[in-house]
Amino acid sequence: MFLHDLKQEGIPDLDILDSSSLNKRHVYRQRVKQDLRKRFRTEYLGHLRQSSKFDKNQKPLQIGDIVLVSSVNTKRIEGPLAKVMELYPSKDGSIRLVKVKMKSGEFLRPVPRPSRKGLGRDSILMTRENIRPYVPEELRFEVFRSLHNLSHPGIRATKRLIQDRFIWPSMLKDIAKWTRCCIPCQRCKVQRHTVSPMQPFAPTVERFQHVQLDLVGLFPPSDGFTFLLTCIDRYTRWPEVIPVSDISAEAVAKSLIANWISRFGVPAIITTGQGGQLHSRLLYNLKQMLGIQRIQTTPYHPSSNGMVERLHCTLKQAIRCHDTKWRESLPVVLLGLRACIKEDLNSSCAEMVFGKPLCFQENSLHRQVRPQLIPPSFS
Repeated sequence: MFLHDLKQEGIPDLDILDSSSLNKRHVYRQRVKQDLRKRFRTEYLGHLRQSSKFDKNQKPLQIGDIVLVSSVNTKRIEGPLAKVMELYPSKDGSIRLVKVKMKSGEFLRPVPRPSRKGLGRDSILMTRENIRPYVPEELRFEVFRSLHNLSHPGIRATKRLIQDRFIWPSMLKDIAKWTRCCIPCQRCKVQRHTVSPMQPFAPTVERFQHVQLDLVGLFPPSDGFTFLLTCIDRYTRWPEVIPVSDISAEAVAKSLIANWISRFGVPAIITTGQGGQLHSRLLYNLKQMLGIQRIQTTPYHPSSNGMVERLHCTLKQAIRCHDTKWRESLPVVLLGLRACIKEDLNSSCAEMVFGKPLCFQENSLHRQVRPQLIPPSFS
């Protein structure tokens, strides 16, 4: 009727339109939209329901339901746009839609673009070249909690940790929201960090060539341990955290040989802080015997040993987020730290050492099909 009036009377000049006439036209348009929505619900959806294969106990078709259609007809005069074959009123029906699509070859509407999703074994939704299980809505927070609670990493590290192993709609938004709402992270983490300017540092060219050492403590007693000997490789960022009850030079030397040198070999360079235990005669003789070059950091300047100092900060925050004894939670915290993606390396320290990511219980399906991220020539 509005278009008919325009044809009869013509389009009025905007200069002669007052606020009342504009308001009337706006109200009229809103009423026309409401009438169209009402007719769509009563006539169009009713026709779809009559032509569909519903059970008697099936709920009425509503706007927003996901439906499977067999054909498309763009002419409104000849009938509805599509014939409904099956209704999916569930909030999370992506898996069933993919199943039916692959089984019957029917069209799915709406389809924004050709989907690259496929269905693998045990109803696993496959995307890209990896097998990433599709997580139902009621299990998404459990997946987030099981991986984030390992070492309570930040938002970006948690995103990389989860999106390489699972998939669901709006995954990155959910991960960011849940990470910000994590109570242990809010309680134990430093919210404001001092960003230092970039300085040149001699690069390393081999794994486990240059190791940084330090002692951290005093911690509350846990299984008799009150201190930690921390070691980190500058090339791969691989951390080793060794609980010690005695920080004498002899105890530090034994822990270094038993937990680092026995696994990764003798390093060429060791950087240590100003602790007296790290500059004893015993350690000096050990370094002379093994041919290790020692670099001593500048007094009152911990940033010169910044890589291991940063490890201390992250380690303490992660330990405080666990309710158990810190000695019991330490292996789980190290698992999370070694699996997190380093932004400057674009890989985790585990990938730099072993050539592939660490495998968790949730992503056991990846073991046979996950592509090799590190080339075989990596050394």
